[in-house]
Amino acid sequence: MSFKQNPNKSYATDLITTGGSNSNGAIKIQQSNLNERATTRFEDVLRITNNADKEVNVSVNDDGGSSSITPDPNDLIGDVLDIRYNGNTIVDGSSDGDNAVSLSAGNSKDFTVVVDLRNGNKGEDISSINAIVFAARTAGASGTN
Repeated sequence: MSFKQNPNKSYATDLITTGGSNSNGAIKIQQSNLNERATTRFEDVLRITNNADKEVNVSVNDDGGSSSITPDPNDLIGDVLDIRYNGNTIVDGSSDGDNAVSLSAGNSKDFTVVVDLRNGNKGEDISSINAIVFAARTAGASGTN
């Protein structure tokens, strides 16, 4: 799997910066100058490519998986910060992979990043999110979009 900003989106550099020397480098999502009483959508800003030779089901692991750091200490992923495909969240719900998106071998899909600062989320700061853990499962995902 490779993750990078969609080069066709001019606002991508305002939200996403990449690190590392290759296309699999770290991606950092930044929050700056967002309306604190709105939901801001960055349509199709994140491109995920399946570099494997098998179809996978891609989702965001909301508990951080086996990471040694606490990826989301304030539990903002899926609520304040969401990753979506065709309007639907890909953040795991009640079970791993239940909101997964199918991605064929060798293909890419563009995903939308949504920051919701309305209502109870006003004033939340997504900079406390240390990592977004994507899961690519070849079997066992309970649902795909």
